[in-house]
Amino acid sequence: MTTRWQDIAPGDAVGINLAVRTDITAPLNEDGVRCPWPWEPQQLGGVPLGQYHCEYCGAMVVAGMEHLDYAEEQPPLDPEESVYVCPFCGARSQHPDDFRNEYCGRCHRFGSAVDDRI
Repeated sequence: MTTRWQDIAPGDAVGINLAVRTDITAPLNEDGVRCPWPWEPQQLGGVPLGQYHCEYCGAMVVAGMEHLDYAEEQPPLDPEESVYVCPFCGARSQHPDDFRNEYCGRCHRFGSAVDDRI
């Protein structure tokens, strides 16, 4: 039986790593990667942050709200397609412009080919 991560209180989730606990659902970040600990944003209610990057998966989330799940926005990964993997943060992107320009949408940096474009 699969447990929904939303049904687990943050206090009860200490020590749970959803990257390895596949018996528990997990929200996906913009790159289709499971967030290992999605309970952080909802604990920040009342903190004047607004949107910020989840420190566990890099997804854009909102302080005080449940972790966003980008699963519905993710096309299934096709290993035959070109995938750009950021050398700085490890994010994966299948967007053709990201692959062509070696650009990371998570950390907003260009890869090794930046010198060729200047």
